[in-house]
Amino acid sequence: MTTHELVLVLHSLTRWLVLAAAGSTACVALHGVWSRRAFGAWDRRAARALVALVDLQISLGLTLYLVLSPVARLARADLQAAWHDVALRFFGLLHPCLALAAAVVAHAAWLAARRAPHAVARHRWLALGAAAVLVLLACAIPWPGSVTPRPLLRSP
Repeated sequence: MTTHELVLVLHSLTRWLVLAAAGSTACVALHGVWSRRAFGAWDRRAARALVALVDLQISLGLTLYLVLSPVARLARADLQAAWHDVALRFFGLLHPCLALAAAVVAHAAWLAARRAPHAVARHRWLALGAAAVLVLLACAIPWPGSVTPRPLLRSP
């Protein structure tokens, strides 16, 4: 197995952890908003886990994009031509932009939650941020049946 294949498998597996963390963080935070409960240790752990997993996924993705992926290399070589090819447009432009946007949102939501004046506002920021991360990453995934299909789970 080459380094490219290994990082691609890890990137594929980590995607599911990130989606699970975003979904569970959004649910935990929404429950906190509805129940008006204190912002506790569980909430902080959920938010930190989400941000850490997003950072791991972005690190793996940037390694693929900047170093290992021949598709990304081809897209970066001629962005204008890449825009006219569906696969190059998706993997060379849309996929990385959506993923980076999700990372920015995850960090901004956690920062806003930490700085919020009361527990309900903290939960609200975390719920909105986690839900936005979930939507952005769901749009960034090359689902089977899409114009740029990839397997749900890559294997070595």
